[in-house]
Amino acid sequence: MGVLGLLILASGFLAGALSGGAAGAFSFVLFPLQQLLWATSGLFFANRTLPNFIVATAVGLCVTREFLTSARSFAGAWTVTLAASLSLYVWAALTLIWSPSYASGSELMSQGIPYVTLMVILVPFAVHSIGQIAALRRGILVFGTATLAAISISPEFTYWGGRLVFEFSSEARTNPLALGELGGLMLLAATLDSAERRTLGNRLLRGTAITVGLIGMLQSGSRGQLLGAVLTAIAFIPVARSIVNLRRFATTVLVVLTLLVVVPLLASNLLEVTALNRWDAADIQGASAGRLENILDIFSVWARNPLAWIIGLGANAFSTVTDAGSEGWIHNLSAEITFEYGAIGVMLFGVAITSAFRDSVWLFGRFREDPSKRADLAFILGATAFELFLTQKQSHLWGDISLFALMCIISRLRSTEVIKDREHSMTADIDLATA
Repeated sequence: MGVLGLLILASGFLAGALSGGAAGAFSFVLFPLQQLLWATSGLFFANRTLPNFIVATAVGLCVTREFLTSARSFAGAWTVTLAASLSLYVWAALTLIWSPSYASGSELMSQGIPYVTLMVILVPFAVHSIGQIAALRRGILVFGTATLAAISISPEFTYWGGRLVFEFSSEARTNPLALGELGGLMLLAATLDSAERRTLGNRLLRGTAITVGLIGMLQSGSRGQLLGAVLTAIAFIPVARSIVNLRRFATTVLVVLTLLVVVPLLASNLLEVTALNRWDAADIQGASAGRLENILDIFSVWARNPLAWIIGLGANAFSTVTDAGSEGWIHNLSAEITFEYGAIGVMLFGVAITSAFRDSVWLFGRFREDPSKRADLAFILGATAFELFLTQKQSHLWGDISLFALMCIISRLRSTEVIKDREHSMTADIDLATA
């Protein structure tokens, strides 16, 4: 498996340095690939941030090449969504001043800042056109499938609490949610595609990606990822392609829904008993109740502090002011922003989402008559909806970076198209003036 991990890393680096779409895909595959390299290579186990630097270097080379060959590619890079997203992160850092959890909050930030720089700033510089979204989709299908397949069969990965992980020690292990998240993106990349791309090779790649992605979500115990990916795929099929045959659409929806029935049957043959317990209804209900309790705990503190309604309780205050602080964070981004960053944080988050949604609607109107571009747009919109869903059940602002990266990519796409229209209009005016 070590050789395969190095091969994925090398091919991803070369492709990412040459293609903006591949650079974006390389970044989204980073966390699972990082785990594979840690588990199978002594070099990367000893230097755990090395994969991060390699991926960042590939994206940096791609952005540099873009700038040197066409500085015009950077026109319109500063969007409302990017400004609001970065402002939210800056505001979150400022709340450390009054946070009762300065130590844990600053630790989360120091870990997250490099990824914010990579995903929210550099990746939208690299992925700035609808044509690059097609390469991004292919990259996730190819690199993602290879990475999850290698992890699935690697003997270095074992089950812990019903989840497939690599254990550094008895107290430290990899994050299984990253595997499920990648599996969900692969499912969306394979499902939300154009009918025009139904070649044999593409069908095989998509079918393999769906299978490997489902297995990855199962083995990682990622219940929310599986449910979110399947429901998002159904919701965005009409966005990916026009529904001219209701019977065919109903059949497609039925097939996708069948996954929710087939998956538990598949799980009984793929998972250990402890892993199967995570898919038990009682276990799912208990986890949901725990998330709700987290929100109610922090709400009770926030509600008694009127100043916090405006400026928030402070970064990661949850870990100090609630009885459930041992969980580390709230595990719900909306609640975190509301209670820890206050009305100012909510406003910035709202601006980012509203701006990205407005740009999504504009882009759909732009590409709805082009089957291939429409499908690529549907994928990036579906991936954004999927990531937004995940933020309501896991991680924190400094870990939910993929959502902001995708929103910034969407707004960058519109900005690029608007500039194209402007340049085309100017060219037409010049031609008219010289006629």
